[in-house]
Amino acid sequence: KGTIRLAKSLSNYGNTVVIDHGTKIFSLYLHLNNITIKDGDSIEKGDIIGTIGNTGDYSLDPHLHLSIKVSGVSVDPLQFIETTRNIF
Repeated sequence: KGTIRLAKSLSNYGNTVVIDHGTKIFSLYLHLNNITIKDGDSIEKGDIIGTIGNTGDYSLDPHLHLSIKVSGVSVDPLQFIETTRNIF
């Protein structure tokens, strides 16, 4: 769960959503086709935030670019999910 901190189109990354999960953990979703939420929204696990797309200057094919930042440092999203799966 978390709070939407950014939901907008950026030239390089296309339609982008940033979720603040608290304790300095942020997830970023880039290149979305559309965005179904807005800045300030609270979301829960399972809520739809958008659909996979091909937006932005850095996208060549439809896909979802997921990034995780902890205290401002990028971490491997798959390793983060595996590590925290049973905590949250």
